Amino acid sequence: MKSYIAGFEEHWRCLRTSSDSVPYNNYAMLCFLLMVKYEHYFKEVKMMKGVKLFLDSGAFSAWTKGIEIDIDEYIAFIKKWKKYIEVYSNLDVIGDAEGTYKNQKYMEKRGLKPLPVFHLQDDFSWLEKYLKEGYKYLGIGGMAGKQTVSNRKYFLERLWDRIIDKNGLPIIKTHGFGMTSIDLIVRFPWYSVDSTSWLNASRMGNILVPKCNQNGYVYTLKPLSVTVSDKSPLVKEFGKHFNSITEQEKKYVKVYLKSIGVTYKEVSEDYKIRDRVCVLFFQRLQESLPKWPWAMKKGNNRRSFL
Repeated sequence: MKSYIAGFEEHWRCLRTSSDSVPYNNYAMLCFLLMVKYEHYFKEVKMMKGVKLFLDSGAFSAWTKGIEIDIDEYIAFIKKWKKYIEVYSNLDVIGDAEGTYKNQKYMEKRGLKPLPVFHLQDDFSWLEKYLKEGYKYLGIGGMAGKQTVSNRKYFLERLWDRIIDKNGLPIIKTHGFGMTSIDLIVRFPWYSVDSTSWLNASRMGNILVPKCNQNGYVYTLKPLSVTVSDKSPLVKEFGKHFNSITEQEKKYVKVYLKSIGVTYKEVSEDYKIRDRVCVLFFQRLQESLPKWPWAMKKGNNRRSFL
């Protein structure tokens, strides 16, 4: 599975530098809505050999802000930077499956092959339409925002029953937009996902620390989110900051940081180091999952590969 880190437009240096001790992520997502403002970053990002870029239209962000994206401007941007972009999505219309489909065809008529998008709120007849027309890679959206994990899980169970064969193997590639739930990531055989969880944690002054078992660190379980910033207001609240957790817990965190070549002092003082530590978690999660495609069970006995 490919895990694209999203939300890095202003923080692209967390991907890597030549002197980084923390491994970098090979996959990153850009948002067109933001790249219009930060296009100059693109010239630097494109030179980072080995980084695969996914361009999202930013439709969800635009919808939440009441902003309308000009589809022709989006098309022009893609054509300008196309050779540096591995995947780019359709300009989906939130709450309008027909409008989303029309945009897909509009972009195709202008010589592009955008990733079609099917939303949690859409009728499944639209999914069948995309499948019938032969699309082999489909974006699954509408799972960000206020949707609960249980709502997303119910939707995804119904979705995957339609896109796996009798052996439980996926019949198409899927991309999960805004996949913040580790449980949902490992439960279904995604081809790719994206998430801003790394950034949300880092900006709250936290780092993501994997749990462990007798075999070592486990990246397919929800990580521990440990507040480490010396500027966090939680530093004054008992049990909510590294300074006030138990000595055993402190030792666990420090041993993990040492294993990835980072010190506690660095993550407590430098958000860029926290960025890289959080990105690393998703890099290791990506490496921990089976090679796509992998089979899942249908019906009530369904379970993840774990």
